[in-house]
Amino acid sequence: QVSTQSTWGEPRGCAACAVGRDAVRSLVDVRRAQATSLSGVPTAEGPVAVLQAVLKHCLDRHGADEVRVAYRYALSLLRPSLDLYRLCIGYERDIASAAPSGEADADASSNLRRLYMEALSRLGADDVSIWIEAMQLEQERKDPQQVVALHARAAHQLKAALRPAFSRAYDDWRAGRWQESTSTASNPAPPPTQTFFVDVG
Repeated sequence: QVSTQSTWGEPRGCAACAVGRDAVRSLVDVRRAQATSLSGVPTAEGPVAVLQAVLKHCLDRHGADEVRVAYRYALSLLRPSLDLYRLCIGYERDIASAAPSGEADADASSNLRRLYMEALSRLGADDVSIWIEAMQLEQERKDPQQVVALHARAAHQLKAALRPAFSRAYDDWRAGRWQESTSTASNPAPPPTQTFFVDVG
């Protein structure tokens, strides 16, 4: 199980990971200072773009476990947003899909659920689609009771103005007409304008 503590060292002495860790920390400083940009990257896009670069490096050079350490570190520091959570969810889905045929990645499945539950708790009052995405995951996990529980929870947690839209989206999902909007690692957010990593060999 990946630690959720705000620690991320230099795995395998990787200098690029140290750069990524510092880049994530600098985003926190920028937000506290209410600056408008980070090295030319608009603040609104900065966290997603930087974390995307960090996770891609970790996956390419160190594998799934280091991706999970990195994104938990980032989520523990940065202001939460659905774009950040969806980026992490996309990487977990890609990790799961990369498993050999017939071999399910149990860690990916449990981490996906954990990410969705955390996103719902922190941001679920303001977004309809994240609830449908979470229910889709539970359907994939063949857990209809959890789908029912999420539907009931959404009806209470969503802001009143969004509940009719949720009902329509739920009906569309049940009828197979709903299009998932999750950003994945294969279809990532726009890249940063600054290169954060170099190949250190």
